[in-house]
Amino acid sequence: MLVIVIVGYTCAGIQVAALPAIASTYAVDSYKPALGSIFVAITVNKNLWGYGFSEFITPWTESAGYLPAIMTNMCLTVLWCSFGFLFYFAGKNYFRKWTANSSIWTLDSQ
Repeated sequence: MLVIVIVGYTCAGIQVAALPAIASTYAVDSYKPALGSIFVAITVNKNLWGYGFSEFITPWTESAGYLPAIMTNMCLTVLWCSFGFLFYFAGKNYFRKWTANSSIWTLDSQ
């Protein structure tokens, strides 16, 4: 049981600290014209997740136990981190094509 709690809180730390930092680095490297909007979205998402975790994890743990609450959090972390592998291996060739002809690239010249 203690291992589940340790893994769950580790996943919460990854969600609130590591994933926003990785997304910020990617945004700085790839989408300089839209950095303001991207950083606002990253901050809102991070703070919403942190608030939700701090506000609702204790009552949920008291009513259902550690296993459902921490395992759900761990599964969500694995879901979002698995997108990292997808973007790493297919990002340049597939996902960047979606924004290749976007109007975002003309924002610098205005």
